[in-house]
Amino acid sequence: MKTKLLLLPISLLFLLSGCANSKTEKVDSTTNESTNLISLSENFISIPEERTHQLTATIDPSLNRYLRFWSSDNEDIATVDENGMVSAVKKGNTIVVLQVGQYFARCAVEVTDYSPNETLSVAFSKDHYNLNVNDEYVLSPVIKFGNEVINNYQITFESSNANVATYLAESSSIKAVGPGECDILFTFAYLTYSVKELIYVNVYE
Repeated sequence: MKTKLLLLPISLLFLLSGCANSKTEKVDSTTNESTNLISLSENFISIPEERTHQLTATIDPSLNRYLRFWSSDNEDIATVDENGMVSAVKKGNTIVVLQVGQYFARCAVEVTDYSPNETLSVAFSKDHYNLNVNDEYVLSPVIKFGNEVINNYQITFESSNANVATYLAESSSIKAVGPGECDILFTFAYLTYSVKELIYVNVYE
């Protein structure tokens, strides 16, 4: 009888030990080695506050059955969405991690202060246009914020003589109305920044 009483605790001990070993351990991305099955377009990026940067992942087809999880070690510094778009929050450093199954790819992120040399600029192909009456000339200005070309800007204009030439916003073109000379002043706005650019138009019959 005493022997049976002693065996019962030992059996329970082994049973509890087996249950403990069956628990799923949390995977720590900092201790897992990278693999050539998954990689990011960049291993380090530096972006100013309140700006974004797109990371692109290259993943081996053998991992397509796994879900993809993007995360940031410090979301007070930068966040990342489910498509790898990194959004800078405030100055500092963090790590963006992409997990696919048991594999990880990382990108170091540095968020910097706003740089004063990041200004809005506009470049037209030329500043003088010669047109005939009823001609339309499509403008293709290059608008940059710092070194980045942007498309989500606002534009307004003012013609010195709308009877000579005007601007058609729907087609982004100069419309020659009648013979003469005029200038058109454009104002481009982006965020809290704006820049003005003047072009000259000669219209012939």
